[in-house]
Amino acid sequence: MARLTLHFLLTILFFAYSNLSIADVRLLDFSERSKVELSGTWHYYPKQLTLDAFKAAAISVELPNSFETMLGEVNHHGIFRQKFQVPNAAVGQPLALFIPYQYGAYRLYINDKMMLKVGQVGTQDQHRTQMAPRLLIFTLDKSEFDIRLDFSSYQHIRGGPQNALVMGYEEPIRRHFYHHIIPATWVSGMLVMISLFMALFAIYRLKLQQPILPLLFLSLFILCFSLRSFFAVPFAYTLFTSIEWLWGTRIEYLLTALSCLFFINYIRYALPHSLSYGIYAFLSCMICANFLVILSQPPLIFQDFFFKSFAASALLFFNMLYGIYHIIKYKIAFSKANTLAITILCLTFIHDYLLGLKLIDSIEISFYTSCIYFVLVTIYLSRDYALQSQQAICYNQQLLLLNQSLDQQVVERTYTVIQLNEQLKQQLKLDDLTGAYNRYALDETLQQYFKSSQNNSSSLAFFMLDVDFFKNYNDAYGHLHGDQVLKDLVVLLQQQLPDDGFLARYGGEEFAILVPNLSLSEAQTFAHGCLVAIRELNIQHVKRLDAKSYVTISTGGVVMDSQHVYADAKALIHCADSHLYQAKQQRDCAIVR
Repeated sequence: MARLTLHFLLTILFFAYSNLSIADVRLLDFSERSKVELSGTWHYYPKQLTLDAFKAAAISVELPNSFETMLGEVNHHGIFRQKFQVPNAAVGQPLALFIPYQYGAYRLYINDKMMLKVGQVGTQDQHRTQMAPRLLIFTLDKSEFDIRLDFSSYQHIRGGPQNALVMGYEEPIRRHFYHHIIPATWVSGMLVMISLFMALFAIYRLKLQQPILPLLFLSLFILCFSLRSFFAVPFAYTLFTSIEWLWGTRIEYLLTALSCLFFINYIRYALPHSLSYGIYAFLSCMICANFLVILSQPPLIFQDFFFKSFAASALLFFNMLYGIYHIIKYKIAFSKANTLAITILCLTFIHDYLLGLKLIDSIEISFYTSCIYFVLVTIYLSRDYALQSQQAICYNQQLLLLNQSLDQQVVERTYTVIQLNEQLKQQLKLDDLTGAYNRYALDETLQQYFKSSQNNSSSLAFFMLDVDFFKNYNDAYGHLHGDQVLKDLVVLLQQQLPDDGFLARYGGEEFAILVPNLSLSEAQTFAHGCLVAIRELNIQHVKRLDAKSYVTISTGGVVMDSQHVYADAKALIHCADSHLYQAKQQRDCAIVR
């Protein structure tokens, strides 16, 4: 009897020991507006990836952490497990779990049900890394639940769940996920626009035979640096593409190497006294060697090679310090602000390099300091452009004042200038796109025609025309085709006009026509003729919202005569516009009254 009792007690103790890993329950204290990290003590079953692992003893580890810190080696696999308890109010409610990128692959289980899989978990031969942030939405039917994380990491210079899981109600966690992803993506997109702006700025400077290499290399540096952020933390490319981790990592390091190459070229041309040719050539060779290693070797090799070779950047930094000393000593003209900014930029790169080697405990800052520097450079370029534009305006104003102050002795010389000014005034009345008169010329001519019609008791017809479904046309065929349609319509309408008619672009796809001495019946015939002529052009328009498949116009018109009197030109326009609105309800018709 005693032997049976002892055997029973030993069995109970063994069972309790083997299940110690899930016996303790950690309470998660979060509310509808707060979240909590699942950091702290977890139970780890090393070298295990099956349920049989729980028959073995677990070790206690602190998460987030790396395999190297926990176990003394980077390459490893096993199971992390812990029990948690949520507030009773959270039971049955939508909950969320945010898993930042991790250095490896994992399968996440809740109550032994697999909820998420990132990469391929397994031994060294089976493992496939994927570093991607994930958001998981789920519900619980009871307050206590179990989280299991099958994790593996091989062929990477880092390994392990080094970023804490965050849990809470769906809304705050989703907001946390977006705040984690969107700002870096938005800033990267902004940097792409800045790089394109600088590249175009450099191209236009080339036309003026001005030096462009500093701006060109800076724009390429910004472009590669911004694109690199899509493939680095927080690995945003995994949310939009299906690129494998291996090539995503290769692209990240290739863009990093390209950024380094363009940066040292920018330093060489922007601060030529701060970088000796020997160091420039040596660093360029080191970067080219990185290209070859990145493209030909597995990640573990090219990542290690990159970090070790990046130590050569110290030569660049010390050479720049010597160059700045040389500039100050010999009083060479230079931009103090730009030199100081580039020096700070180099210091932040070295800071992040030491952080990558785990020699210091900090956060990455080079991305943010680089963004600040790029924005400041853009502001300075914009300011210089604005100042030059203002100077050009001042010069033009001074030239006009000089023209006005010329006396009779230079009449012959100013005659040509006057003629040119008249041509310029005429051009100012024309629409740049279509060649028709513009709104300014229409207002001026309408006033003249209106007063003439009143003084002579003659008639005046005013038409407003609008291209039907023109926005749909632009969306379907593009704005360049839309511009060509407007040009073709102007040519055709000018052919329909009598000698004393006037055609102007009112705005967008709207046009206005003035024809004096036209009766109501003649105006209706003229408007109908314009409709028919445009139909006969047979310009394809398949994205209309009606049964027709070609471009048409709608016309609204009024005739001012002894029976139809208008107080002023504005009233005339208002009435024609009202008729145009009625015509637009039917499309491809003219309403003239």
